[in-house]
Amino acid sequence: MTKNHRKGKYPKRKVFSTSDPATRKKFYQETDASAPLGPYQIAAGTVQNPLTSLWQVWVSTNGLDMNHLSAHKEKGAAEANVERIKEAGARGDLFGTDKVTTLWREIRAGGDAEPEDLPEDIVRGIARTILHRVIDLKVPGEEK
Repeated sequence: MTKNHRKGKYPKRKVFSTSDPATRKKFYQETDASAPLGPYQIAAGTVQNPLTSLWQVWVSTNGLDMNHLSAHKEKGAAEANVERIKEAGARGDLFGTDKVTTLWREIRAGGDAEPEDLPEDIVRGIARTILHRVIDLKVPGEEK
């Protein structure tokens, strides 16, 4: 077995969680330049939290972050919210604080519970597949 296989394909980095706006701002300032997602891309998906059994909707804005928006008893409800995010992106509605804030609040309010932090192995799994969940956003002022 090669050295690479013993340690895993991806380096283990600390997974951290924060609700502090200053910490989040610093994170984005430090990571946006090397982030895998481009300026007009986001990623979104659903995952079942093994601790709560609820289906959580997550969004990544640069490919190195994961923001939990809502938690649902039914997988279909979570998937419907991911579709809402995709549709908003296709319309160009994910630019401008007001529209994004309204959509995020609506999605959160429609959940059955507050989303909770996920175990590190789940977060790492999502991170490895995030590029398969990319949503290309309509650039404001451009026709698609």
